[in-house]
Amino acid sequence: MMDLQQLLEVSRDEIDRATDLSTLDACRVRLLGKKGELTEQLKNLGALSKEERPQAGAKINQAKKELQQY
Repeated sequence: MMDLQQLLEVSRDEIDRATDLSTLDACRVRLLGKKGELTEQLKNLGALSKEERPQAGAKINQAKKELQQY
């Protein structure tokens, strides 16, 4: 699994290269869909310690927000 910063960079590049709505939607699904990469990272928060979860969750949610607004 990619680290969050790398995932953001790759995703922004992919969004920039999208030439039509179907390509852009495929990118959205790959990242934010039910089995998307960011969604999977949120699901894996349970494996972290109680102290690490809030910070990691906030970072993932911020990344989701950035991509949704991009």
